[in-house]
Amino acid sequence: MAKAKAQGKMIANNKKAYHDYFILDTYEAGIALAGTEVKSLRMGKCSIKESFIRIERDEVFIYGMHISPYEKGNIFNKDPLRIRKLLLHDYEIRKLEAQIKEKGYIELCTEPYFAPYEYVDPNKSGEDQYQGMDIEVAKYIADKLGVELKITALDFTAVLSGIADGKYDFAISAIAYSPSRAESLRLSDVYYSTNTGYGFIVRTEDVGKYTDLDSLKDAVVITQSGSVQEALYNEYVNGDCKEFKLVANMTDGYLAVAEGKADVCICSTASAQLYADANGGLSIPDYRFDVDPNMNGTCVAMPQEGTESLAEVVNECIAELKDAGSIETWYGEYQTAAAELGIE
Repeated sequence: MAKAKAQGKMIANNKKAYHDYFILDTYEAGIALAGTEVKSLRMGKCSIKESFIRIERDEVFIYGMHISPYEKGNIFNKDPLRIRKLLLHDYEIRKLEAQIKEKGYIELCTEPYFAPYEYVDPNKSGEDQYQGMDIEVAKYIADKLGVELKITALDFTAVLSGIADGKYDFAISAIAYSPSRAESLRLSDVYYSTNTGYGFIVRTEDVGKYTDLDSLKDAVVITQSGSVQEALYNEYVNGDCKEFKLVANMTDGYLAVAEGKADVCICSTASAQLYADANGGLSIPDYRFDVDPNMNGTCVAMPQEGTESLAEVVNECIAELKDAGSIETWYGEYQTAAAELGIE
């Protein structure tokens, strides 16, 4: 939506939309408002700079529209950013749905630095450079939907925030289940899991030194920003160490330990063991964090709103791939392929 009008007077205008997008068509829609919101609109207290619409269950809703609370509204004021229903004829809604399907692609965001889940093959270019088990899962989902797959590479924190904000259709990036993520994202069924859990990776000479949480008091601890591992640090360590550092990806954490810039990296022990086996000099102590078993599994992440149908398709794909044994096969194939490229 680019403009909102009332009685011939413009109340809000999203000029940025005309700069960032080609406007192919326009629609005139009503909007369901509370009385206090109408009064605020008449005073011009509205912004649609961050607004977008979604079609959900054959109805249209506007997100990100800010209507300031009416100064005399008291308890009758509504959340300024609440989701509001737009009023369109059925044929207009069907036309909008058709236009969305016409785009012909689904956009995946991922952090491609976590082999064998996803990684960059330096011998390939374009979107073909993105390889790994997760990329195969994404391709399968796109094929199931009958659309092309568009891949956007981001750092892990941007992957999570991009999905939470609805900027991308879905994310597959070795995303582990956690209760907090399930509150802000729509998570699929688990498609791959390990029973090795979460623990530490340390220099081999220190494997007997860092054996439990108490032993971290004199350690420099590191892990990936925005990860389940950071949440484990906050819950179990929470400052009870010499120093705590965050890095953009887990490989940087492993390197920091290997180079003596940190002593302990909180990690998924399955992926850490792969790195240790490939590079040497690092080991995994026996300690494991006590976590919900679901946290040992990885999921597809989608925006919370308006993705019920997509989630059904994703879970159907996951069931088919698990029944066929495809995911385990891809994991092994890409583990070997990444190792041959010298990628961990």
